[in-house]
Amino acid sequence: MIELNIRGEASKQRRDGVLINFLTRRTPHTLAAAFVANSIAHKLDTADLQKVLHILGVGGTREALPEAIEAATPARAWVIVTAMIVAKHETFVGKSLWRNHTAATERCLHFLAEAAGRDFALVDVELAAAGNIDYLDIDLAALAPARSPCTGVAGGQFGQIPSRVCHEWNTVAHLTDYEGRPGRRPFSYN
Repeated sequence: MIELNIRGEASKQRRDGVLINFLTRRTPHTLAAAFVANSIAHKLDTADLQKVLHILGVGGTREALPEAIEAATPARAWVIVTAMIVAKHETFVGKSLWRNHTAATERCLHFLAEAAGRDFALVDVELAAAGNIDYLDIDLAALAPARSPCTGVAGGQFGQIPSRVCHEWNTVAHLTDYEGRPGRRPFSYN
């Protein structure tokens, strides 16, 4: 047992030396993309996996992703890696993305806007989620852009477009309404 531990420690030091030498490369090894893709794929939870399978269009089973990685060229494997990372962000970001600005959401949305080029531009709620604008500055009375998937949703479901309630001239009244004595508030009676 002690001898095996000594050999194990020696092999670890040997691998560290090889890795330090190997990772001084300027370009990745051709097997790197598939290695990284498989490493990430095996750690995806169910929601992330379903999102990856959906955006890649590779089928609906857990085995479909490793099969796609195995069949991929190194360049395609890097695309699959990108899809898995973006999917992890997308499953976290829901319809209320505008409420919580995080650095991860900002990086992902800006990456999508840059990588997709003219095919994709951030809409107002995405700009708020990315921290480019304050969500209170979104003009809800304005019509949604024609390219937005949100066009007509509010009007179709509710019969009218929502409007802003808090304006500069009445924000204090809406945010700090008088609630009376603490003993008279609802649910505070004995």
